[in-house]
Amino acid sequence: MSKPLTFIVLTAVRNMDDYATLASQVARLKQRGKVDVAVTSLSSRTLADIPPGGSPWHDYTSCLPALEKFVPHKDLEPFVDREHVRRNREQLAQSLAILRQHKLGAAAQFHIPWLLPEPFFETHPHLRGPRIDHPRRSRREAFAMCIDSPEGRAFYADMFGRFAKEIPELSSVHLLTNDAGGGLCWADWQYPGPNGPGRCRQIDVGTRVRTLIDDIRKAAGAAGAGDRAIDFDLRGNLSDGELLSLARHHDDHFTARPQHGPPPPRHIAIGPYIDSPVLGLFDPVAMVKSLERVRSANVARVVIDFTANYSRGHELPEVQAKVIDLVDAYLAEPASGLMNRIKFLRKLCATWVGEDQADALLEALYDLHDALNYRAATLPFFTANYAGMSMRHINRPLVAVPEKLSPEEESYWLPHVFNPSIKEARLDYIDFHGGRMTAPESIDRASNPRVPPVAVFVARASAIADRLEELDGPGADVFRRMGTSLRIYASIIRSIGNFYAAQRVRDRHTDRFASGEARTPPKLADWYGDPDLQLLNEFMRDELDNTTDLVRLLGDGGINQVLLAKDPGDEDPFLLGPDLANQLNHKCRIMRRHWLDAEQFLSSPHK
Repeated sequence: MSKPLTFIVLTAVRNMDDYATLASQVARLKQRGKVDVAVTSLSSRTLADIPPGGSPWHDYTSCLPALEKFVPHKDLEPFVDREHVRRNREQLAQSLAILRQHKLGAAAQFHIPWLLPEPFFETHPHLRGPRIDHPRRSRREAFAMCIDSPEGRAFYADMFGRFAKEIPELSSVHLLTNDAGGGLCWADWQYPGPNGPGRCRQIDVGTRVRTLIDDIRKAAGAAGAGDRAIDFDLRGNLSDGELLSLARHHDDHFTARPQHGPPPPRHIAIGPYIDSPVLGLFDPVAMVKSLERVRSANVARVVIDFTANYSRGHELPEVQAKVIDLVDAYLAEPASGLMNRIKFLRKLCATWVGEDQADALLEALYDLHDALNYRAATLPFFTANYAGMSMRHINRPLVAVPEKLSPEEESYWLPHVFNPSIKEARLDYIDFHGGRMTAPESIDRASNPRVPPVAVFVARASAIADRLEELDGPGADVFRRMGTSLRIYASIIRSIGNFYAAQRVRDRHTDRFASGEARTPPKLADWYGDPDLQLLNEFMRDELDNTTDLVRLLGDGGINQVLLAKDPGDEDPFLLGPDLANQLNHKCRIMRRHWLDAEQFLSSPHK
């Protein structure tokens, strides 16, 4: 393809061997255009961002990059963890050395303006900007700096200017705001509501952001001017009116776009299918569909994102290699339209697993694409990252009466549930980050709490995994392991369905369970007993079987397809601990220990 492109490769890598592997993999794309690789991964969690006693919203932020974590302004230095900054800078230097070895460019990601510690604002009260935390997800309020004053912008200009001058290879900067640690004054979608100092209330967001961009560009000086101009991409929770205001300030090297929504006009975003903690899944059909937009005259950048949710980790090297294979092959021989896409993928499958197995792989990949789209359309809130992990459905015990669990039985999972209320985290299986998890409306309103789309997705995923695991030969190994990843993913979705259904039943007996008073069941013969007891037994049994199957999967090599913390101290709501298999076995033991609890409150059959 003759059009010059810039490839922006995003990752969250702490291990420099992994970073060197990624750099060597993406270097092949230099024949297609310029390649920039992210250099702002943190060396470790920013524990200083989390207040004493913990706070779920602050957990979002602990692995996310901000300028303050690399080049803090001199007036900020007394208020940051200097050792953490030192380690981040050391890793930055190591990353740059690897990029220079492969003659690659650098990209950066920053949340801006970032939350700052209260002692800073006590010293600089005139710089206090908006409250930016989420009231239903936080145990302590957090404020960012106001960038509407020249002094506030000067802080960021100073930090960015020093960062850019240290990294002459820097040409792509991704900024994120109004979410997960960053936020603007008077933003429409600020979680506590629009807020900030009264003096800047009337400034429109386009002027607010563009003035900041101009100041940090100026601070970068020659490092970001002329042929070395830095591209700024701002993303965030932005209302339609704010997007219109920002659009008036776009130029060749600055654009703003919403956090979610239609594809941005100037770049293509692709990558593997990461729904933490599951790694090893990618959807070539979706990627080829996205790459078709490369023919548009406006598209000059291809963003390839290998980052796990909230920068907790990155994709497996063998999957990174396949994604880069696909991008390189597509740009060598672009395909548009359904038939040409099928032909392109069929040819690529032959290079991956051989001519004899190409059709089997192609059909499995198309079915995978359909199955993943089915899950997203029918169960948008049933995700591995938000429900399976941050609500700990994957490893907490599903019992009918969690009120009866002991502190020891709760100790390995309860501290990591993303919920500021210990009570709600303990007793409401579907408290979704301060709201309530929902299924399709017809299911939410039905008396039967089962979630049929879960069973449909699990069956489809299992059938696809069977076919992927039947592929043989050395080139097929990554796809056989992808079959394992798909089974793990389906297991997590199945867990979510069981917890959702069990809580719907629990909702019908809240007062009874909360009282803790056992009931003597009627002594008359009753063939069925309380139908809700039968439902709870069904969901608990399915979860017990599901967890047992997952333990077996992990023991057969599946543990390598799951993103886990290397250190137990790094476990948090968005990262599972290294002892997952033992935790799952413990989950099963606790469930069996409490198997009869519901029979103290609901009548069993008396035949």
